[in-house]
Amino acid sequence: MRKNYYEWLGIRPDANVAEIKAAAYKLAQKYNPKKYPGNPKVLAHFKQIKIIYRTLTDSQKRAKYDALLQKQNIPVPKVKLPENSVDTPVVPILLAPTLITISKSKDLLEPEKTVYTAHVHWFIYGRPLLLIGFLIYLLFGNPGIINDYADRIDYLQNKLAQIVMTLHGLLVISGCWFIYAILVKLTTKLTVTTRQTIATVGLISRKTIQLNHGKFENIFIDQGLLGIILGFGSVRVRGVGGINFKVHYIAFPKHFEEHLMRTLRTKAYREMRKS
Repeated sequence: MRKNYYEWLGIRPDANVAEIKAAAYKLAQKYNPKKYPGNPKVLAHFKQIKIIYRTLTDSQKRAKYDALLQKQNIPVPKVKLPENSVDTPVVPILLAPTLITISKSKDLLEPEKTVYTAHVHWFIYGRPLLLIGFLIYLLFGNPGIINDYADRIDYLQNKLAQIVMTLHGLLVISGCWFIYAILVKLTTKLTVTTRQTIATVGLISRKTIQLNHGKFENIFIDQGLLGIILGFGSVRVRGVGGINFKVHYIAFPKHFEEHLMRTLRTKAYREMRKS
């Protein structure tokens, strides 16, 4: 089976630079060596993706490659990739030295910057406040309502004192629920930095989960109808190695997803540009 760079990227020979970059980015994400540490075949595959990128995004190199395609038909061997990867043919390296030297990444020397921080939406107060309002109405807003029902039902008449005490107890519990919601809103956040995604939850038992961008797999956004209208939802992030966390009531989860994906694309683009 014979494939050229364009067929391997899944693009047309007349594709523009933007289409080439988008296709190369997808492959670079799929075969990122950080997802399969210690696998030399994946590393070699990633290096060849960089060669393809540099060849097709440089007008002079691309012209030479197009001319070479018209003269040569080169067989394409296949490389067995790790589990959960698609078996994709390795493209022979053209117009480049046989031995490739990859410079060490300078990301660790660059300061880590916060790109976006998502907090808990105010809707987390909704249910406790609704319950508190209902109980206050029963106990203080219309004092005669409980007595009216008690007069109609003999059983309630005998249990009137217990009913009032129970309602007061529920009011206290609702107040504690509201305080808990305040603490959750103040202490929970999702942060995207230039290197990682960080989930921070808890007050007494503080828990921080960090996911390096190189180990990112996918993100799921769960929003109901009310969440779409008011702008909140659940965010679940999965990574390589079993890293998996989900945070509820995040404000504007789509904004968080957009900033995360933009950061990942920028990181992949910079890695492709390095030689």
